[in-house]
Amino acid sequence: MTCPLDSLATPIGDLGIGLSYNSQQNADFGLTPGWSLDIGPASSVRDLPIELVKLAPFPDAGIKVRLGGGRAFYFPHRERKVFASVGPGSGVVKQNADGSFLYTAADGGQYEFNANGKLVRADPVASAAAHGDFGFTYAYNAQGELQSVTDPLLRTAAINWVNNRPDTITPWTGETWTLSYTGSRLSAVRVQVTNPVTTVTNTEKLEFTYDGAGTISEIDNGVTSDQFRTGWLVTYAADPTGLRRVSTVKAPPGLAPTTPTPWTFEYSGPYRGTTATYACVTDPLGAPPPH
Repeated sequence: MTCPLDSLATPIGDLGIGLSYNSQQNADFGLTPGWSLDIGPASSVRDLPIELVKLAPFPDAGIKVRLGGGRAFYFPHRERKVFASVGPGSGVVKQNADGSFLYTAADGGQYEFNANGKLVRADPVASAAAHGDFGFTYAYNAQGELQSVTDPLLRTAAINWVNNRPDTITPWTGETWTLSYTGSRLSAVRVQVTNPVTTVTNTEKLEFTYDGAGTISEIDNGVTSDQFRTGWLVTYAADPTGLRRVSTVKAPPGLAPTTPTPWTFEYSGPYRGTTATYACVTDPLGAPPPH
């Protein structure tokens, strides 16, 4: 699930700011389990390489590049300081003399990581000059938490952290997104928006509820919560390997038939890790999508 917050125009393409959620991702990368903070080229923000991990024993075991949304690409060791893969997620990773890394994706985009594996620069393939002095640069605080992303015009999107959690996200356009937590889970995202005609300021929000297993069970926006309606409802079911997958998604009342009928999700193997070979989605009218 993706929650886009903003898209900002820059000389090398839009900078996307958003959150993504993967119910099968249990690791906590700062935004609570399942969630990822994604700030990067808008055309591929959910696939943005976020972190590089050296696998042990290094270099023989290769390298893992973690993406937004909880996915990862793996690069076997080829020779000396070169790591490369073919097929989905293909590309080349080269280790520099100072211990930093340069990842060149299949589409030509380039991503630089420091010796600790943190993304420090993203050069999307957005213009002929994308690999010159242009790119998005990433800076971190003393705890290694993402503190800012700067575009080629030196405009900054800032992230403030409180108790090792992102508290606010403030791009150069001036609005501030505020993140709230309940226990160990992200519970809400809010932003104040002013109508330029009436000058009335309202708070727009998304709220998240979790089930007993810690996965999202309901998503409310300002409309559903203010009208005391249920939001989008999500249920899960275990596949033959025991992994919980999305089973149904039901729209809020009023945005679907009077008695909302859910979208249903069915899967079949063989299963490879968290990936099912086949998936079928049936819409509320009972029709599966065309193949």
